[in-house]
Amino acid sequence: MKKLNIFVILLSLLIIGCTDVDFGETNRNPNNPSAPLASAILTRAELNIGNTYSDTRPSLYVQYLSNEQYEDESLYVTERFDYAGYYSAITNLNKVIELNTDPETASKVINQGSNSNQIAVARLIKAYYFHHMTDRWGMIPYKTSNQGLESKFNVFNTQLDIYNSLFIEIEEAIAQIDTGIGPTGDIIFNGNMTKWKTFAYTLMMNMAMRLSKKEPALAKTYFTKALNGGVISSNQENIFYPYIASEDYDNPWEDRFTTRSDYLISKPLADALIGSGSNINPEDPRLTKFASVAEESQTYNGAPYGNSNSATTTFSKITDDIIKNQEAKGYIYTYAQILLHLAEAAEIGWITTKTAKEYTEEGITASMEQWGVDAEDINTYIENRPAFNGQKEISYQKWVALFLQGYEAWSEWRKQGENQVQLTKPSAANTSGIPNRQAYPLSAESSNEDNYKAAISIQGPDNLDTKVWWANN
Repeated sequence: MKKLNIFVILLSLLIIGCTDVDFGETNRNPNNPSAPLASAILTRAELNIGNTYSDTRPSLYVQYLSNEQYEDESLYVTERFDYAGYYSAITNLNKVIELNTDPETASKVINQGSNSNQIAVARLIKAYYFHHMTDRWGMIPYKTSNQGLESKFNVFNTQLDIYNSLFIEIEEAIAQIDTGIGPTGDIIFNGNMTKWKTFAYTLMMNMAMRLSKKEPALAKTYFTKALNGGVISSNQENIFYPYIASEDYDNPWEDRFTTRSDYLISKPLADALIGSGSNINPEDPRLTKFASVAEESQTYNGAPYGNSNSATTTFSKITDDIIKNQEAKGYIYTYAQILLHLAEAAEIGWITTKTAKEYTEEGITASMEQWGVDAEDINTYIENRPAFNGQKEISYQKWVALFLQGYEAWSEWRKQGENQVQLTKPSAANTSGIPNRQAYPLSAESSNEDNYKAAISIQGPDNLDTKVWWANN
């Protein structure tokens, strides 16, 4: 039933087309006013979440993957990345809020979900997008650009200001959730407001942990609120983007491997998971779930990172469960990720319910169960791994558990500082190290020069080497 609902919603988008919906007087019959399509606008705004999950570059930055013959991505050739799509989505979300706030239209969209719930979901998705954007670019137009596309080129706010505002946005959105029905255009949770509340507190915890080293007092406050509010509590509650078996809305990894295959499992990841085991029976059984064996050797063999690896049959690819499955889940947040956040919180003394070691072992178990590892193999791995060494192991286990959650993994890696997994920059790369941020689009400089210059005077040069404010590496 859910897939059918999604199909109907997406079909409506195709009928609407790509132009903005006109909510003026066009085609309005004063004797028979039509209901605005708030549900379709919400769907359109949610579609970007799938693209965010599946972006290839952050999974290359943290060296889950290596390129095949075209190594430009691994050498960080592209510096500038456009954020217009996110501001366009935010414009749509603001339209949903407007339709449900304006008394003239609120009564017409009430059949598409309670007004309060439609507003709450739109605000939570906006918070998710802005959090994602500031973690990628650092300072971004936020407060004066919160109306979306029409005012995106404005003052660049600091990350601390943005985080503070987003925490408030999330809290207010949670408070707006009522007992009415959820939005009918929601393709993430199909209007389930209990799941949206879990999403909200999970997003809050994730943001809090991002600030745990830079602003520990603020971070602890919102970590505690999130923990008490209710975050993901099992693998059954994992939050994912629901790709469907349609060429327009299916898993992008499957599309990338339909006619060619530009991505291989990287040698750094494969070697780390092989560990003290072998290339047939790796120490960490997750490698057997992440990757396929190399065609020629029938062993797990990672491709050198930053190289042109044209002899593709000698290297492991991403598992067929992903690259040959149109409906493979696009994980956004997972139970393993939450448990490893709890491990980190225990390590720095924020919680005492369990030890950091205990939470880490639970996080490993959740990650392995998520990927279908047998219970016996889970126990063997946990029992035989080296002695727990605090934050370094937590950082390592986050790196493994966040496989293909590229932007989450990259942000975690940047935050960890001296405890991060050691990744080596390719010698031919045009950066001083692994990228620390992505540079602004050319339009930010050409259309908003004064504010652009003010931002880089605070943040640093507009390149891949400049650290975002909360980073510790």
